[in-house]
Amino acid sequence: MFRFIITLFIAISIGYIAYRVKIPGGFMVGAVLGSAVLSISTGVAYMPGWTKIAAQVTAGAFIGCGISKSDLAGFRSLLRPILTLLSMMLALNLLMGYLVYRFSPLDAVTAFMCAVPGGMSDIPIIAAEMGADAAKVTAVQFLRMVAGIAIFPSVIRAMTRGEPQPQPADAPVADSALAESSKPRQSFFLTLLVATAGGLLGRALGIPAGTLAFAVIASVLFKLTTDRAVLPMWAKRMAQVLSGAYIGSSISAPDLIEMRQVLVPALLILAGYAVNCFLTGLLLHRGCHFTRREGMLAATPAGASDIALISADLGVTSPNLVVMQTLRLLAVVIIFPQVIHLVLLLLH
Repeated sequence: MFRFIITLFIAISIGYIAYRVKIPGGFMVGAVLGSAVLSISTGVAYMPGWTKIAAQVTAGAFIGCGISKSDLAGFRSLLRPILTLLSMMLALNLLMGYLVYRFSPLDAVTAFMCAVPGGMSDIPIIAAEMGADAAKVTAVQFLRMVAGIAIFPSVIRAMTRGEPQPQPADAPVADSALAESSKPRQSFFLTLLVATAGGLLGRALGIPAGTLAFAVIASVLFKLTTDRAVLPMWAKRMAQVLSGAYIGSSISAPDLIEMRQVLVPALLILAGYAVNCFLTGLLLHRGCHFTRREGMLAATPAGASDIALISADLGVTSPNLVVMQTLRLLAVVIIFPQVIHLVLLLLH
């Protein structure tokens, strides 16, 4: 118990510091770093297995609470762009995963999970459940997230400078997953209970990434049928801490030395994301009546909430971006792991 408490304390402390200095995904990144340093330097870091399940359930509930009826109402008109976006991202995931597997020391499941397009809080914990090296996946996903926030938007703005950006009649739609709710506290516990039941069912069925996927599905159904689903931001941050601490506590000194193995794969994957961003943006521009800037932002490998905030700074106020990025997040945690599982069965 002492090892668990000290690990959790270190993870929360370093995670909070990283969050305060505005490191992207600070709570999770800080938790990974803090617990990893504790593990490497003292060997006392420890997180029980149930924390991984708790992190997946909470993350799944948070994703589910971010889906609204208005998101689904706009789905039909966005069906073609969404299918274009998801098809290109899945093709990129499989291509980059295979190339990394063939031309790097990483094992197959780690290579494919490194190439999954988001998100930082979800993919490493899914990777751990599927038997991948979660520490290496976390490192690559962190680089993807930083590039998606810090590099891609600036490049997109430079490439589309001078392009007129249409202004919608309505005010921009805020990312529902970011909003704090004023609903009663009971709704939070009920949401968590529903997500836990769904997550445990998915785990019992033995489906790859089933815990997170079924927690998402249960939360979405609860949100749409009762409109009482709510999960405060602090709960998501606690899930990030649990995920980060679980991953960091499993890192040893030999693992740290091997981390250099991810540098070349990470650069290869980022190059693939860059090409995909340009090609998908072009397809959405020519076939779906998006502006080039809007199409490339939709294909940017950052989170739904990140894109909602970044797009306004680039003069794009279309709510379509938030809907598409939210559905991408759902597909990434529910569909992509199943496809990767099937591909891995074929490779072996």
